[in-house]
Amino acid sequence: SKYTCTNVMAAPVDWVIQTEDGVEERRTATLVRDNREVRNPKTRASGYRLNVSRLPLTVPLLSDIFDSRLTIAQVTVFDLNDCGLGSIPSSISNMVNLVYLRLDSNNLETLPNSIGDLYNLQRLSAYGNMLKFVPESFSQLERVKILRLGGNNLTDLQPLCGMSSLKELWLRQNYDLTIIPKDVCEIETLEELNADKCDELSRPPIRVIRNGIGSVRRYAEEHDW
Repeated sequence: SKYTCTNVMAAPVDWVIQTEDGVEERRTATLVRDNREVRNPKTRASGYRLNVSRLPLTVPLLSDIFDSRLTIAQVTVFDLNDCGLGSIPSSISNMVNLVYLRLDSNNLETLPNSIGDLYNLQRLSAYGNMLKFVPESFSQLERVKILRLGGNNLTDLQPLCGMSSLKELWLRQNYDLTIIPKDVCEIETLEELNADKCDELSRPPIRVIRNGIGSVRRYAEEHDW
């Protein structure tokens, strides 16, 4: 794939892919100014939304996009839904003003540890991948309020304990998950916990979770695990 970027601030992200028939096709995604997103408290600059959802991407191409620092640093919303990705380059950490990252419906088995450097991130969705664990650096994502990790193969959620601003945690359809760490259940800001169809989950039990976060907290007070 060939990648080019014109203009620094409102640049189209253009690339050429070669189909199985050898035909070259041009694909374009444009950085769109998005004033609805949270402004950076240091620069007071609004961000840009970059949507490449359902476009065929390769890891080298994605690395090129992340390495275009002057442009990518302005992006606050990045949608990589259903792009056929098997991994995410560590250079995603260049997206220092990112507020919302969507990685749904790819083929991801791991996430880079550098994701913990996205200190402005407030919403992260990686639904419908093949994740078995989350990086230790998730404990650094202290501003994330909404985390959606349903439809994966997760078994270990310990790094989530440091996510002190978490309000919504979606874990449904992680069929091998047996335990949600007690410290996660006791995050003071947590308002919603969804673990439907986590058939092996024992701590806390599904029946307790379905009764709401108040029930989960009471269970945590009365039981050790």
